[in-house]
Amino acid sequence: MREVYFCGVCCTGDGGNLPRELKAALERLNLSFEQMDSGPLTLWCGASRPRAFARIESPRGLAALAGELIWEGGPPEEDQPAVLERLLDCLCRNRPEGLSQANGTFAALAWDSAERRLWLAADSLGGRPLYFARCGSALVFSTMLEILLYLPSLPRTFDFAAFVEQEAFCYPLADRTLYEEIRVLRDSEYLLWTPSEIRRDRYFDWSRIELFSLSLEDVADGCVQAVSAAVRDRAPGAGGTAKALLSGGLDSRWIVALLHEMDIPLRVSTLRIPESEDYEYSRRFALLLGLTLEEAEYTVEAAPRTIGTTTAHVLAAAAAPLTPGRVFSGDGGGETVGFLLMPPGVMERFGRGEIEPAIGEYLQGHEMPGRLFRPQWRSLAAEHAPRAMREALSQYAHAPAQKAMHLFVILNDLRRHLHDFFEIAPGIGLDLALPFYDRRVLHSVLRLAPPLDPYLSHRLYHAVLQRVPQDCVRVPWQSYPGRLPCPLPREGPPLKTQWQLNQEWRSRKTAVFCRHVLSEWRRGRLAADYLNVPLLAAAAGAHRLGLRDFGYWLRPALALSDAVRRSRIGSRDCA
Repeated sequence: MREVYFCGVCCTGDGGNLPRELKAALERLNLSFEQMDSGPLTLWCGASRPRAFARIESPRGLAALAGELIWEGGPPEEDQPAVLERLLDCLCRNRPEGLSQANGTFAALAWDSAERRLWLAADSLGGRPLYFARCGSALVFSTMLEILLYLPSLPRTFDFAAFVEQEAFCYPLADRTLYEEIRVLRDSEYLLWTPSEIRRDRYFDWSRIELFSLSLEDVADGCVQAVSAAVRDRAPGAGGTAKALLSGGLDSRWIVALLHEMDIPLRVSTLRIPESEDYEYSRRFALLLGLTLEEAEYTVEAAPRTIGTTTAHVLAAAAAPLTPGRVFSGDGGGETVGFLLMPPGVMERFGRGEIEPAIGEYLQGHEMPGRLFRPQWRSLAAEHAPRAMREALSQYAHAPAQKAMHLFVILNDLRRHLHDFFEIAPGIGLDLALPFYDRRVLHSVLRLAPPLDPYLSHRLYHAVLQRVPQDCVRVPWQSYPGRLPCPLPREGPPLKTQWQLNQEWRSRKTAVFCRHVLSEWRRGRLAADYLNVPLLAAAAGAHRLGLRDFGYWLRPALALSDAVRRSRIGSRDCA
């Protein structure tokens, strides 16, 4: 089993009930653990094989790591003691800026026993979450949010504004979670605890890097070099077998092709969705490389209630044949090399300095249904998302507007994209290798000076395809609507894209949501403090009878009720 997580508490006193509550939470979640104590720090670590998790103890302190820490210039990732010694040396010397040489996706901890200081650090993107909260004089932290939600001594106030952000942008922005007291480290951020203070800062600032005006060809060369290095550094050592997800798109295909070119034995898996481009093209590509494609079923009726939990559900299902273990994923390729979530029309407006119209166009279709909520919440539901986006963009006011939007997408959407996956990963023994989250890959695209228009709509990706292993372009791939299409001819019977399938599945998923809303209403489990419950129940009934489509009310209502209920698992004020 690969239970990749850590959690703990650090305080100047005895910590009250928190150590006992943390241990009880781990037991309730059925997570195995080992406890480590050093002065004011009590730490619990999951049980995992190397490369997914590691820890060391030394005379100068201790260090723990969840994920992959790949240092520029070595030591190699598989030499975990040396990797963590460098981490400990960097932070015990009070040089957090040294973490800017780390390329992996990780959450890290270092305890400096001589100075009695605790360091918590996120990777350059913040792609692997590290949550924290203050409770009286104590700092509690965890790589899993659920653990903190089981602490009765930790207040958890539901944050409706963060929920509005989640509905508009798929995830809360900045360091917010759905609970006011609990925060998550951001990109390149560290937290320093001492007996006298808690301080947060960044060891690297993506918005301050030097920008370059480069040709499409030069950018493509840089992306290929960065992705190749990222895959190579994560590849298993001699005699090892790589496991990888393989879809019908380009991102996972590129990774699999690179591993195959390195003569590394491969196991690949995909979701079995007959008559879909995703399934058929992954099958053809595996056949081309002579790989056995392992298949997993996808249950539409599971119907997760947020984008984050949907991503987690899909990844876990696709990787099921390869679990437990460490599996390569192409997640992030679309956002980095493909410039997803940056529609040309929106980016043109940013390029002309039309900030408010650009925000309005970006948020079109993501409006909250005001009548779903009680009157006191309606103005916040209607007005908060554009205000929050404006505030987020203002953090990059020193950058050109197009670049600010580029940073907004990468450092919010991509950063949070897998946080829900890492919430469930320890329970299923799965961890991911993520080449597109690598610092070098991020730098290869974030260094680009506006105008960014020449790289949009997959134009950069198509230039990249001229430089990747040419097996990648011998089989058709699934293209995004509105972007450059796959130029290869489609042979055989017509296949369905994932967007066509989503449309077909919508009614089935909405029927599930409708049943759940009516069931939760009968049981008194809807969030009555926030929702207009009588109107919601009537809308669900009308939807079930086919009188009107209220599908766009049902999922948000369930997601909100879930989050509010989680905030009330058990609470007791901090001492």
